[in-house]
Amino acid sequence: MKNLKKLLDNNCNVVIKRDDGHSSLFVPLKDIDGDYRNSDLESTIEEAKRSDIAKGAYTKDEIEERSKQDNWQIVEVYRNTPTPLAVGTPVKLLDSIKECDNWKDIKDRFPEMKGVIGNIYNDVTGLKYMIVSCGTAVIGAEYIIPDTEEKNTMPAMDEMKRFFDNFCADADKLIKK
Repeated sequence: MKNLKKLLDNNCNVVIKRDDGHSSLFVPLKDIDGDYRNSDLESTIEEAKRSDIAKGAYTKDEIEERSKQDNWQIVEVYRNTPTPLAVGTPVKLLDSIKECDNWKDIKDRFPEMKGVIGNIYNDVTGLKYMIVSCGTAVIGAEYIIPDTEEKNTMPAMDEMKRFFDNFCADADKLIKK
């Protein structure tokens, strides 16, 4: 089942269906051993898409072997792609960020739990944003929401402009050397 592995390597979620009618969702995440994560076998495609993927994982060889043994068919392919927020967007930090291990290191930078997006990063662990407030920190997309309040009292836009101006000035100095 080379197509399955190729789709997973291209950041796609793939639902397979076996001959017995059971379905499983494979996701483009790997476990600590580098095996492809998948959901439990479920009786419907929708149940498989909602199922927990933390338990199962297959090696490339196991995928090949089991796909032939159980006659897997790819029945759905899709991507979960969050819509990125634009640089300059005011954001609020969700309370769930306080449960993160590094919150104690960055909490003083966000006294009002607000900031402005200064940069966007998309890495293997997901979409992340550099949030500017009374300092900066790189924060996962799952911990922020757009700040839709009409008046944002944070000096974050000024801070972001100052950060960018200093960055440009430092770059100019390096170029002129």
